[in-house]
Amino acid sequence: MADKNRKDKLGKTPAMVLVLLSLLFPGGGQIANGHTLKGSLFAAVSVLLLFPFFYFLAGAGFLLYNDLSRGIRPRFEGELMGDLKALGVVLLLGLLLSAISAIEAVISARKA
Repeated sequence: MADKNRKDKLGKTPAMVLVLLSLLFPGGGQIANGHTLKGSLFAAVSVLLLFPFFYFLAGAGFLLYNDLSRGIRPRFEGELMGDLKALGVVLLLGLLLSAISAIEAVISARKA
């Protein structure tokens, strides 16, 4: 009986490890908990967020490079500002996804 309780305690992943996994890679904490489908969904959404992130990053980078290569001081308005705002929104969504993933991993680990 004592061996079974010891095995259960050793088999669980510590909450801090789940949080770190989820913050570094959304879905990592769920996968460590054994919830591979849920972890895969978090991971898929985070990968999908990379596309708009790099799209807006490239757009803003191109506009900045275009101005700087012509010797013009970049003006943060118009299309450049729109790309930077969209980039900020995508970054906030990614941070929110990581936070939700971390919280959900700890909650689901406590239920188990």
